[in-house]
Amino acid sequence: MITLASNLRWVWVVDGVYRPRNGVGFGDLGELERIEVLKGPQGTLFGKNTSAGVINIVSLAPQFKFGSEVEILGGNYHALEGSASVTGPLIADKVAGRLFVARRERDGFLDISPGAGPRTDNQDGDRSFFYTGRGQLLLTPTENLNVRLIADFTQRNEVCCGGVQLAYGPSNLVPTLFAPP
Repeated sequence: MITLASNLRWVWVVDGVYRPRNGVGFGDLGELERIEVLKGPQGTLFGKNTSAGVINIVSLAPQFKFGSEVEILGGNYHALEGSASVTGPLIADKVAGRLFVARRERDGFLDISPGAGPRTDNQDGDRSFFYTGRGQLLLTPTENLNVRLIADFTQRNEVCCGGVQLAYGPSNLVPTLFAPP
């Protein structure tokens, strides 16, 4: 949820499910059908706390025609990312499936000195691993009934966003006196 002002809130919804945090809302979802930015308020359709609006993300449904996609990316700081998806019929004209998996890793890009505190990490912006998987089934028992089942799983080990302490002026002497050597 993004708070724009004390009483205005954007809400993230992925395939009809409310996502309480931005990081969860923008995880790897595989192929997307569309992203809707719905101007607020949207309380009637999406509940309270949507005074600014809703970011509605709709993923691509399973297809009854076989298809696949693979993506491999590399970057600086030993970044290595990959994802793959496959879709197709499981039972002709009755059940289709879609599976998406991804793995991402990257070394930290900010060296830090943790000092004598409880934190022992010496890098920030580090992604030791990030795994995600999303499976979907589309059931069409009759012409007038479609049932879509979606399950997703994500596991992360990331070190993010350590605050850099900067102090200017004469008050800079105070934290320096009490800082551990």
